[in-house]
Amino acid sequence: MCVRASASQSEQRMRWRRILPAGVMTLTGYGIFVYGASGFIAPVEEQAPMLSHSIVPYCATLRSLVFAAFNLLFGKAMLRSASPRTLVLIGTGSFGVGIATTAASVAVAPSHALLLLGFGVATGVGSGLVYMSIFTPTLAWFADRKGLVAGVLRARP
Repeated sequence: MCVRASASQSEQRMRWRRILPAGVMTLTGYGIFVYGASGFIAPVEEQAPMLSHSIVPYCATLRSLVFAAFNLLFGKAMLRSASPRTLVLIGTGSFGVGIATTAASVAVAPSHALLLLGFGVATGVGSGLVYMSIFTPTLAWFADRKGLVAGVLRARP
């Protein structure tokens, strides 16, 4: 009985060590997601003055809607069909493709459609997949302390 209790305590200590990388990933992703739009407006206006100045807020709004859709509508189903690690890799790739598409839509061939597709859709999908893939399993690991863990994962500097 004592051996089993110490193994359980050891497992509980190990799970707290897992929260640090998950917290760092969500803080980084969330910081890029939330604060990235404000740092994005001025360079777009400088690099591609032919793009409408009103398109950038639409990109941020579209990105937020896609982010919410992937978290709320598809999150649980996707986690049942694939592992969190796989979804984080797919989300990271999607985010990278979105940033590359955004850069191409500004620097190479200025296009409203590419800007909406890259910064709006692809980065929203990537952010949503990564966030959901980290947040949901971490809350499941800490079923007894969901509020604390959710606060640690959502805390911002």
